[in-house]
Amino acid sequence: MDASRIASPARKSSLAAFPRPHSHLDPLMDEAQMFGRDYLSDFDICSDLGEDSDLELDTLPPRPGSSLDSFELVDSDSSTGRYSASSDSTFVPPDIIFEKAPEPIYLKVAHKASIVMLRAPWNTTLMDLKRRLYDKFVNQQGIFLSHTFSVVLAVRPGSLDSPLPSPLFERGPFAERTEMHLIRRESEWRRIVAMNDGSKITLRVLDTPPSY
Repeated sequence: MDASRIASPARKSSLAAFPRPHSHLDPLMDEAQMFGRDYLSDFDICSDLGEDSDLELDTLPPRPGSSLDSFELVDSDSSTGRYSASSDSTFVPPDIIFEKAPEPIYLKVAHKASIVMLRAPWNTTLMDLKRRLYDKFVNQQGIFLSHTFSVVLAVRPGSLDSPLPSPLFERGPFAERTEMHLIRRESEWRRIVAMNDGSKITLRVLDTPPSY
């Protein structure tokens, strides 16, 4: 044995004079606090794991009852400060107002001894109305009608709030007389539709061209 490795009594006494330092850590301290704080700097924190194509990650299965489907969405009640369960997750801002679509118009149109009932959109133009009436009377019922026919509005006297052209003529007894207003222009037709209260609009077809 190498004599240089044998500690002399003098050396042992010098080592005894300098005892090893004792740890003042609480023996009940968590091991994670003891070792994690001391050796955290020895590990590199990698934030870009997606670049390593050879890395395989194991996905832990979800714990029972931990699915997001088991949670309910709740809406807060600002007046009471409480929360109430909501079955519908769709949120509609309160300042959005959905307007109701305009109601269609219902027409009762007579031509000689034939009467047809029509339902048309509120924005139907006078030209579209005449085209549809021509198809009804000529193509479907086989009644002769020229392309230059006229459409008149049949109303009771004094039932129109907005003035239309003077009535063509009156029919029936005095108590049941009817005024016939010739509809010449699109503006007159739009006025009739705007004044309608949802009841049927009674029209008559005359096989004569309108006079302007």
